[in-house]
Amino acid sequence: MNKTAAIAILNSLNNAMLHIPETYNFDHVSTASNAAIEKAIQDMHPIIFEAAKVLLQEIDKVPASAEPSPEPAPEKDAEKPGADEMPKGMQDAIDKVNSLEHVSCERCGRWLWAEVSKPSDILSAAMKKIGFKFAKKKEKWFWKPAGDKGKRFRGRASMPSIRSRYGSEEVA
Repeated sequence: MNKTAAIAILNSLNNAMLHIPETYNFDHVSTASNAAIEKAIQDMHPIIFEAAKVLLQEIDKVPASAEPSPEPAPEKDAEKPGADEMPKGMQDAIDKVNSLEHVSCERCGRWLWAEVSKPSDILSAAMKKIGFKFAKKKEKWFWKPAGDKGKRFRGRASMPSIRSRYGSEEVA
């Protein structure tokens, strides 16, 4: 039994026979300490004080893990890996990359990753002009929306781990 249930029981004892005003309830002390609850009950009626004392002792015996856990908050769309909506400018970048030869592109979440099969200075200049940057450790080009920040640990995630976390979609 938790404190809320104990307060509900005490509220059910609220009747004229115990000389407790009908308008009084114990809800306001549900977040108070046990001592504060005991004091409030003792002030209202000494007969139920002993019963409440026993009830509060029983509450203290229940381990905290037995309390029902609160519902987890729903995930915000911005925190979801690989949010479904396409960021501003992504379609334009996809169209420009698809016009280049020897470049394959995939979408992982909100980022684009491109692999150049025949690297050249001309292709590198074109990729930079589109807005791609080169990831040296992955040996791939990436594009991210303006204002998107990468994680704190740069370069540590491998492409397979990025694909498994954010999903991967070939864009043609």
